Amino acid sequence: MNAPYLPVLTCEQMKACDDYTINTLGVHSQTLMERAAARAADVLLGDGRFDTKNVLVLVGGGNNGGDGIALARILNSKSSQNVGVAVSFVGNPQKTSVECDRQYRLALDEGVKFVTAQSIFQSIDEYSCIVDAIFGIGLVRDIEGVIFDVIQLINNCGKKILSVDVPSGIDADTGLVCGIAVRADVTVCIQALKRGLLLFPAAHLAGEIRVCDIGIDLSTVDTKENLRILDKTNLPEFFSRRRRSNKGSYGKVLFVCGSRGMSGAAYLSASAALRSGIGLAHVFTHEDNRIIIQSQLPEAIVSTYSDDVASAKLALNQSLAAADLAVIGCGLGKSETAVALLEHALNFEEKTPLVLDADALNILSENPRLWLTKRFSGGEKHITVITPHPAELARLTGISVSEILQDIPFYAKKFAREHGVFVVLKDAHTVIASPDSVCFINPHANSGMAKGGSGDVLAGIIGALLENVAFNLDASDSDVASYIAAAVLLHSLAGEAAREAIGEVSMLPTDLINCISFVAKDFFDTTTKIEYV
Repeated sequence: MNAPYLPVLTCEQMKACDDYTINTLGVHSQTLMERAAARAADVLLGDGRFDTKNVLVLVGGGNNGGDGIALARILNSKSSQNVGVAVSFVGNPQKTSVECDRQYRLALDEGVKFVTAQSIFQSIDEYSCIVDAIFGIGLVRDIEGVIFDVIQLINNCGKKILSVDVPSGIDADTGLVCGIAVRADVTVCIQALKRGLLLFPAAHLAGEIRVCDIGIDLSTVDTKENLRILDKTNLPEFFSRRRRSNKGSYGKVLFVCGSRGMSGAAYLSASAALRSGIGLAHVFTHEDNRIIIQSQLPEAIVSTYSDDVASAKLALNQSLAAADLAVIGCGLGKSETAVALLEHALNFEEKTPLVLDADALNILSENPRLWLTKRFSGGEKHITVITPHPAELARLTGISVSEILQDIPFYAKKFAREHGVFVVLKDAHTVIASPDSVCFINPHANSGMAKGGSGDVLAGIIGALLENVAFNLDASDSDVASYIAAAVLLHSLAGEAAREAIGEVSMLPTDLINCISFVAKDFFDTTTKIEYV
């Protein structure tokens, strides 16, 4: 399958698309600028958050500034509708692009008001909202001087801010801040999402992102290794339900989870998988947890292991042989028995897909010899998913957390390529990377999911959705990564539903599980319908 995804472009790709549209397709650059301004005006005037009776438009000398001046011209034409506008060049108004200069001259002819950058420090309270069109996607240097002071002023003035394309001051490829950056309430992103807007800290500064189509042709861009986003409208295609089916039709997932006193992780993971559509959940856990799991989750098959390593490995072997896929590590601990269980699974003869989470990753980081097991060094293709947060990836790689946070997609792709695994690098915007460098990013998340147990829920959902494609020998790495990305998306959408019902402060991982139902309930309707007329 080739699941549709929303394009996310680098600055270089966006500029190439812009050039192709202008120079090859013959669309005039002024036409594109006018369209961009019109779309930004639609958002500004149509969003109830912005008071437009006296708008301050801050512009630089590049084409982003030209967009801003064109927007000011539109606002100026609506003075009869109680819309007011003033434009301020931030920087040197004598150094402008051809298109920015054209817009400036048109604005002067139409009577648009221009004010000096220095004047706004005394008059900022007079303006009702602010449009940021200082820098576009080409910024690569640190901001300083007057521009630094102006951005600091508007960030602290309490006015609503709309940024055109990207908030000024961010690197549109990396999401890093170039000294200082505008903190926008809404960003009107032109034609396609820019990579940096989905990465932190820029993702925190962009506010609500509105992507506006202005007719730039994106067809020439090779986006194989770009960040991809699955849309929630595509989610149903990653599930498989049939009218004539049984529990065996939807897979048996084994959960090697839960050590003594850690039954909750096993429950959360298996319960989430059942809510996500699997036919059978088999929990393989420490013997102390049997009664707890059977009481909490009567739908699951439960088998147990003792602290005797030999008997634990024998019991695991039987359970693995009967499973279609296994999730290993949630609450497993790092005991001698836990290490032996993970090593046994990594040397298992069958190509059973594995999802390695939590303590499985901690065991791997403390026992690097496990990278020499059959799973990783046998030369055969296996589906193995690891789900680290940045600190767990730091322990696996020896790279600092701060460095990993500088470029989450880079380190996810690097580890996936080097170890032949699918990486789910968990962050506020989680990244999914495949061994062949396909990379998804999930921009849906909320702080209510930052609680112990949410990762166990995610591991269970990944196991459930991955079961749909796990034994398709023709499935490409891209196909597998798409199913994993769909699982991450489902997890986040359940989080959104929980937030709506309960709020970010009070929601629990168990609420995520319950809310999976609200997200998925309309995916299928396989009942027989009979109507007498």
